[in-house]
Amino acid sequence: MLPCRPSVSALSCVSLGPGPWPLVPQLALLVLVLVSALVLALVWIVLLQGYWQQWAAEQSREGDLRQDYQRKLLRSAGLAAVSTQREQLGQALAALEKNLSGQAEQEALLSDINQVGLRRGLQFELLRPGKPLAQNFYAELPVAVRMVGRYQDMGGFLADVAALPHLVTLGNISLQRHGSGEGLLSLDGTVKTFRRLDPQELAAQAAANKKANQ
Repeated sequence: MLPCRPSVSALSCVSLGPGPWPLVPQLALLVLVLVSALVLALVWIVLLQGYWQQWAAEQSREGDLRQDYQRKLLRSAGLAAVSTQREQLGQALAALEKNLSGQAEQEALLSDINQVGLRRGLQFELLRPGKPLAQNFYAELPVAVRMVGRYQDMGGFLADVAALPHLVTLGNISLQRHGSGEGLLSLDGTVKTFRRLDPQELAAQAAANKKANQ
């Protein structure tokens, strides 16, 4: 504090505060402030880098999840289509099983085939059932047929047989001119009818399959 001169009033001699700091403390304070700012900046950068890496990882994970979702969506659509096809096949199989006759119905079916041929004016020279062939759940009965008649009558016979409510197929067809002439043809073929296996036949077939696998 400077001493007051007599000519100066007492109020003006009051100290207004400390004088300027020395240079060294000022530099030390400046260095401290800069170092603190640098440390804070480094800490902030490190934190931001961690957040950035986490954000990038989440972005990558989001892409993977989207791809996985799309794959599962396509798979679920495929499963729905497969389920629909399976249901349709099950309905078709049920309809086919419904058209399978029993053993007694199969004997009546052979009589129906004979009656259809007679109504069409055909003459049966042969109608001989063969040995039944057992499949998974049905039996196939081949019937050898030989009939004589006109071409249009044989065509009508085939259409009538196809319209029967039960499963009937005609194969191994051989058509040739009949020896008697008069525009007659002779048809040889095999009519196949199908019937359900009864419980005893199913049990016997299962036992035979088990024995064969052993």
